[in-house]
Amino acid sequence: MNYNFLVPKTIVLKNTLSATAADLVIDDAGSRTGPFQVPYGTTAYRSANIIIQFYKEKTIQLLAAGDTMKITVFSSDELAYYESLAAYIPGLALYLVEVSASTLTLLAEAVVKVTSAASGGTGTYTYAWTAVQDDTYIALTNATTATVTITASDTKTGTATVTCTATDSTTGETVTDVITVTVAAS
Repeated sequence: MNYNFLVPKTIVLKNTLSATAADLVIDDAGSRTGPFQVPYGTTAYRSANIIIQFYKEKTIQLLAAGDTMKITVFSSDELAYYESLAAYIPGLALYLVEVSASTLTLLAEAVVKVTSAASGGTGTYTYAWTAVQDDTYIALTNATTATVTITASDTKTGTATVTCTATDSTTGETVTDVITVTVAAS
């Protein structure tokens, strides 16, 4: 079932292939029936570039070896499309962090834990939670872990935007997800 995200998600696609052609030998050398029909006695190499076709568009973009591309996705079907690209195209990695809630409404002094899960990449992830607010509506604790504790103010009401940034410690790739937190009077 497709559903639209309340807050769009940002994913990162990365071409993890080497720019060295020797790493990308086509295996049907000498074949007259294979997809590349490489003549006998020769070795052929495929490009280290990956062509990305955007979701429900005729637009494509070339992703060179080692390059990354940030894409904003607006629905579960769109996210599934890019996840399937990463699953089926050799050398294409998808980085994503998803937070367990996209909106929260808290009463004064309420305390809630919100969890994020990063995927893709090669290493462990580090996390950084930040709050953007006009005033001090909420406080964050454990802001460098996958699970943050959000505490609502006892005297102030309003809305804050909380961002979770996950960084792959091996590749340095970062992805973010956002929550809108509203603090209401009790």
